[in-house]
Amino acid sequence: MDATASRSAHLTAVSQVGLFLETVSPHTWATLGIALCIGLSVVGAAWYAWIVTRPNADNNLTRYR
Repeated sequence: MDATASRSAHLTAVSQVGLFLETVSPHTWATLGIALCIGLSVVGAAWYAWIVTRPNADNNLTRYR
């Protein structure tokens, strides 16, 4: 594959990503953002609880129990 064909393939891939981003509904992006916020919040809270409640953990977080 020569340089022109490689550049053409790259531009086609970039335009397909751009087309995808433009065709997805803004409501879908909003829903995805809200779901990520809630999901990461739950994972963070569970991770914190797991770290704090380990019986023989050597960390400074156990003093706050």
